Parts: sequence; C-alpha cells; structure tokens
Amino acid sequence: MTSTKLTLETLNLGQEAEYLMAESFIRDFIQVQLLKGAFDGQLLDTLEQSPTDRQGLLALGTMDSRGLAFMLANLQQQGVIEATGDHFQLTQTFRQALQFREYLMAKIEFSNFLAPDLVQHFDTFIRSESEFMQSSRLFELFDYHRALEPSAENYAFTQRWMQLTTALTRHEAGVCLAHHDFSSYEKILDIGGNSGEFVKQICTQHAQLQATVVDLPVVCQVGADYLRSTACANRVDFYPANALVDPLPQHQCLVSFKSVLHDWPDEACEQFLRQSHLTLKPGGELLIFERSTIDFSKTPTTYGTLPTALFYRFYRAPTDYVPLLEQTGFKVLSIKRLPLETDFHMILARKV
Repeated sequence: MTSTKLTLETLNLGQEAEYLMAESFIRDFIQVQLLKGAFDGQLLDTLEQSPTDRQGLLALGTMDSRGLAFMLANLQQQGVIEATGDHFQLTQTFRQALQFREYLMAKIEFSNFLAPDLVQHFDTFIRSESEFMQSSRLFELFDYHRALEPSAENYAFTQRWMQLTTALTRHEAGVCLAHHDFSSYEKILDIGGNSGEFVKQICTQHAQLQATVVDLPVVCQVGADYLRSTACANRVDFYPANALVDPLPQHQCLVSFKSVLHDWPDEACEQFLRQSHLTLKPGGELLIFERSTIDFSKTPTTYGTLPTALFYRFYRAPTDYVPLLEQTGFKVLSIKRLPLETDFHMILARKV
C-alpha cells in the first residue's frame, strides 16, 4: 500500500500547557536538590502559608543555622523565595509553579532516581543500548514482570512507578483533551492505560462515555483502587490482559495509546495495532498520543528531563507510524505536533 502524504500540523498551546512553567525550577542538579530539601524540611510549606523570619524557619527543626542560611541564599538566587525586610516569602513566579506541586515532586523523585545511571554508566549510555539496559535503574524501576502476579510486594512495587507516571499523565492528558474532540464516542479502550488517569479525565468531561483500561493484572488492581473514590469509577472498567495476544473487548468506538508504543519494537507495535483493528467497530478510530523523537540540538537536556532523555533511543517520529498503520488496515486522518517539554505527537486514524 502506498503511504499517504500528510501535513504535520504544529499546535499552539495555551492554558492546557501551563504546568510546564514548573520546568524552569528543575533544570539542574543544584536546583532540584534545593527544592527537595526545602520540601522535605517543610520550608516551602511554611512560606506558602505566610512570610516567616529566620527564627521561625529555624524553629522547624529541620536545619541548623548555617544550613538554613545556605538554603535561603540559594533559594533566593534560584528565584524560589525573596526577602521582605527580615521575613522571607515565596516569589509570585514560584507560587504559580507550585500549583503543579505533584508534577514537580514526580519530576524530582524520578530524576534523582535515574541520575546515578548517567553518573555511573554514561559510557554505555552513548555506546550500547543493551549494555545500558542491563545496568540502568530505569529498567529496574519499570519491571513489568512484577505486574503479572498479584501479591502485596508486587502491588507496592508497581504502585511506586505508577504514581510517577500518573502525575505526568494528569497534566499531559489535559493537553490531549484540549486538542481532540471525544464527544462523538461512546466506548473507549485505552491499551496500556496504567492507573486510568487518562480515561478518567476524558470521562469526566464526557458523560456519555464508557471506558475500559487494558493493562497487566497488578496495574489494573492498583488502577481500580486509584479510581474507586472518583465520580467516574462506575464508567471505567479494568481489563487485565496481555494486549499483544489476548482477546480484547469488541465494538469499540476508539482505541487509544498514551505513552505506550515507544516501549515496544516495531514488530510488537504492529501487533498492538492489529489488536486495535480487531477490537474496533467498523469506522472506529485509533488515537496515538506519544512522545516524539527528540532533537537535542533544539531541546536541551536538563536534570528535570532525565526521565525522558534516558529513553531517547526508543521514541519514534510520527511519520514512522504511518506505514505501520496503513499496513494494519487504518487510514491516517491527521498528525499533530504538540510542543511540550519535549515534542509529543497526536495521530488519528480510522479503521477501513
């Protein structure tokens, strides 16, 4: 089949991408450690409530006087706090970024967890994908085998990385919803849907929708618990399965992949697409919302983007999906570029 020539449309992002203002506070190692120390030491929580002097901050008991002086001076230098007389307060810019506290905290935890990979294994990071995978904590954190067999230990292990990915999805999903209309669908199947955060946001906006999240058994268990107390819990089902080979629920209006396909080689990616084609009703649609290949000459690698940069070998250009989709029986309708902290793309295709 001849590949269709499509125009890549770059979208102008607005309020839906405001969470990216937090990125300016996690650009380097020192920034991140200052913020982590200030969060852990309750300094930021205290200053968020009201301006406080040195004695009040020292009374928190989390720093000695010289440690506090070090923190205050450096946080001022970084634009996190400012002095007003003998009191300190958060800057207005940081207060705005603090609206996205969960995103900040996830990026801090994720980046600090992965930094030793570069410090200890930078040679293999740029020389050999297979060697780096064997030594990297990145792939130790995302051990999907631990999500196959339900147990208390596997639940706790899986829940940890799901908390990180959910914090990112919470904001990335809003960008997708701002630029794709879900109002015509009745049934959505989200493959690799993790905690259900992505479909939760869609169902919250569209009362007619019933969604199914397909993922590994322990992921589904954690996700069901996560959504249990939400208003749309009765409209989101969790379907534990291996989506590469297991039969999936049929007659879907839409199948979505959010930050899933980059984890898989082309052969597996094509199998996911075949499975999607089978589960869709005639004329049903497929939505791929994925991070794109990164042009590092234009997108600087910062400390806060380590969780993204370390996957750099795995991301595809949006045009890489076009032949895979067409070979599987889809017609590609549109490809959109979304310039976030690194580029995302959104591909819409229809079952033919």
